Amino acid sequence: IIIDEDPLKRLCHSVSMPKSELDKFGRVIRRFAEEKDLSPSQQAAAEAVLRLIDRISINSRKAYESRKKFIFSVLDSEKIYSRLQAENPDFKGLNIAFIKDTGEKRFFEFTSFLHHLCYLLTSKKKITLLFEYRESSGELFCHFNYRHSLPEGKTVIILSATARKEVYEKLTKREVVMHKLPWINHKKSEIYQIMDGNYAKQTLLNEKQFDKILSRMEKLRKKLPYSKDQTTVILHKEIEEKYSEKLKDYNHAHFGAVRGSTNFEKFELFYIVGSPKVREESYLMLALALNDDDPLDDEKIKFEKEKVLIEKEDVWMIELYRYKDPLLDLAYKVHVIDELFQAIGRSRYVSGKKFVYIITNEPVFIPGIKRCHFKDEIGKKEQDRVKMKKNQILHLMGEKGELSTKMIVEAGIYRSNKTASVYAKELAEIEGWERIGRKYACNDPEKIKYYQTLPASGYYLPDEQIPPS
Repeated sequence: IIIDEDPLKRLCHSVSMPKSELDKFGRVIRRFAEEKDLSPSQQAAAEAVLRLIDRISINSRKAYESRKKFIFSVLDSEKIYSRLQAENPDFKGLNIAFIKDTGEKRFFEFTSFLHHLCYLLTSKKKITLLFEYRESSGELFCHFNYRHSLPEGKTVIILSATARKEVYEKLTKREVVMHKLPWINHKKSEIYQIMDGNYAKQTLLNEKQFDKILSRMEKLRKKLPYSKDQTTVILHKEIEEKYSEKLKDYNHAHFGAVRGSTNFEKFELFYIVGSPKVREESYLMLALALNDDDPLDDEKIKFEKEKVLIEKEDVWMIELYRYKDPLLDLAYKVHVIDELFQAIGRSRYVSGKKFVYIITNEPVFIPGIKRCHFKDEIGKKEQDRVKMKKNQILHLMGEKGELSTKMIVEAGIYRSNKTASVYAKELAEIEGWERIGRKYACNDPEKIKYYQTLPASGYYLPDEQIPPS
């Protein structure tokens, strides 16, 4: 069986149920069972749902009473299922049909709840629940892992740039062989990581801060130069939704929705803004799955700040929050680092000339990546742009043997006659061209031959990379 892209999220994904909504669902089911003329099997199914909701409520009391942020609890679904079968001969199991058969439209919104409860009850094993108390809202959430398994007795080949061997070994309890491919040379493309600011999600949700970052992105884009329709911006889903109007002229997408996509190949400038960090319970639930659903020690559920040296040869030293527990740290890498690499990979930077700017303090390790500050990079690209224009004007002289302001404008190097005239005059003085009327002429055959080797369009090449004529 060959699977294109990492199927981790299909094999194991966490389900979140607000406790208040779950209680509401229980009240509706209770009223429904009392008011409707149900068949014995429907009545037994309704009773099973209520029994399960009551058991979850009992398990959640400790979380309410302690007001701890996270508490693990074990639900013995096999015991509940066996007892229901022993007490009620009409209990044939639980499925969505007992709600669908009623024709009640208002129950449609509860179908997902019933689906989750059906999984909890019919899995017939002990399931670890994670109760999360959110102090800001005073609300309690119940999380559990919804698991699927790979087919037994089959060789499964996963094609992915980010699938991790240790994750699949722990998750599937099967032998995993990793075939690593060497990094592909990407000399044509330039990859930069900008790390001189706070690019956390909360910072980006502040409109004033986001506008400041977007303004710098715009300055950089114009210096390269690329148009907005040649530019892709990838960022957090919540941020993309909030600023959709500001981003409407760009091609934009969000983390999680770009994995495996080939829809971005035609774009030449990429901004990866922020990091794809998720809520803390997502890391805990994946770590729980990797721990064979054994509850994690409370002491491990802590973020601790540590200093990270980016590269030995430079002075980049930043502070990051990291889990000290290896399972939680692995879960963090899956959710954040791997998703970040997937977003970067959408640029297809190995297949052509691309500019990729990763605007986050989360360290990214790609051979040839350059760390930089926003302001320094904008200034450098302005210098690069001026040199590119200079090379284009020199190439024009090499092609035509003469040069005028009109020729520069017609070639599209500069739009303004005034600007074209200033640069033509400046180059004439440096290169020693002769002025004849409104045109300049170069009488040195060696110089003309050299001018012809300079790039006529696109981004400039450093002198040592100038291709032969």
